[in-house]
Amino acid sequence: MLTAASAGVPQVIVPISMDRAEIAQLVADSGAGVHVPLAAADTAYLSAALTRALSDTTMRKSAESLRQEMLAAPSPSEVVKTLEELV
Repeated sequence: MLTAASAGVPQVIVPISMDRAEIAQLVADSGAGVHVPLAAADTAYLSAALTRALSDTTMRKSAESLRQEMLAAPSPSEVVKTLEELV
């Protein structure tokens, strides 16, 4: 999920565990992807989700916005440095 987000491309996410379902829903809520519940992941549902992800310009813009947010976030090494300065 993070690889697609860092590339700024829309995602179709079919989570297979509960924690992934929450992340998938967060991506969908941001407008950067489609959350496909595993139980609903039949050919028709997946085809519609893929078509939307490939053609929806608003979703593409949201995915790019998510990418920009990720780029603006501090790196793990920067966070560690800041934390070290605090203690």
